[in-house]
Amino acid sequence: MRVFGILAILLLIVAGLFLYFRSDLIFGPAEQGAVETAAPSDMEKSQSATAEGSGDKNATQTALAPPKVVEKNLDDTSEDEGKQTALARPSFDIIRIDQNCDLVAAGRAVPDAVVAVIIGDRKVGEATASASGEWVFTSSTPLPSGSQTVNLTSHNPDGKDLESGSLVIMNVPDCSAPLEDRAPAIAMLVPKEEASASVGGNAPKLLQVPEAKGDVSAAKDLTLGSVNYDDKGTLQLSGRGLPGNRVAVYVNNKPVGTAEIDSEGNWSLVPDQSIPAGNHTLRIDQIDPVGKVISRVELPFQKAQPSDVVLAQASGGLSAIVQPGNSLWRIARRVYGEGMEYTVIYQANQDQIRDPDLIFPGQIFTLPKKE
Repeated sequence: MRVFGILAILLLIVAGLFLYFRSDLIFGPAEQGAVETAAPSDMEKSQSATAEGSGDKNATQTALAPPKVVEKNLDDTSEDEGKQTALARPSFDIIRIDQNCDLVAAGRAVPDAVVAVIIGDRKVGEATASASGEWVFTSSTPLPSGSQTVNLTSHNPDGKDLESGSLVIMNVPDCSAPLEDRAPAIAMLVPKEEASASVGGNAPKLLQVPEAKGDVSAAKDLTLGSVNYDDKGTLQLSGRGLPGNRVAVYVNNKPVGTAEIDSEGNWSLVPDQSIPAGNHTLRIDQIDPVGKVISRVELPFQKAQPSDVVLAQASGGLSAIVQPGNSLWRIARRVYGEGMEYTVIYQANQDQIRDPDLIFPGQIFTLPKKE
């Protein structure tokens, strides 16, 4: 009997130990208190966003959105890396809209880079840069009429994807209308940077201008091509003339500055005083090396109030619209909310030409230089 009692006690001890260590098998796992997870810090959020947007293969991959226009201040060219990146970006040299409303574009990129041409948010085709870094693209279908923006991206041989440092704003005519009734095709190259930085600095460049109306031979190649200005009052005029001559510019018969015509026949001037909003008369005199006014043009200029311009909304942070006038077109654009910038594009017209021998109040006279 004593043996059975001892065995019973041992069995009770073993059962107790078993229940102590493995009670989960009978009663299920013990309940745990609520676990509180700390919210990620701002730095962790930033690191997570950076990882997702970087080229790290271990980072979370997301679908790429259509190319965005416009990233301002693309490259810091004061640094070597910024200079190299700027040089590696695809660029425009030529844009033409032909009479069938087909687009012909050419430019430069890294040799063997694949350049994508994007109109609005739609990719319309690709071109591969040659060994000398040149690319050419011709559209396969006519462009829709109205205001259009053309952007570039490139996939370079080193695997980098880059966007162009400028884009083109175009006015495409209605090609369903008879040729003689169509508005002119216009194409303007615009830098992707803060609006205020481009005026008086890296200003827009006309790539396709309207053909002249009438006989403009008396102007002796003198034209006012465009006036570019912003909300801050900065203004820049540019045009063409005979190389070696000068232009004197007047606003409402008051002189605002002079500029040399370069070897390629281009001139550009930032007036030495601001011009208020409203209607003005611009006069440009072309002066030969001996100080004689050999040709003169006069044009109306309306400096618009920002509230007068209704922008067409476009994706990617840039809005632009081309507004027709009488022998002129006004392009208004906004870049990332940095303010409005406007360009008035003029069509050379026989009616703009004035008698160069007339003397106006406030006219500048220059004596010929002594030998």
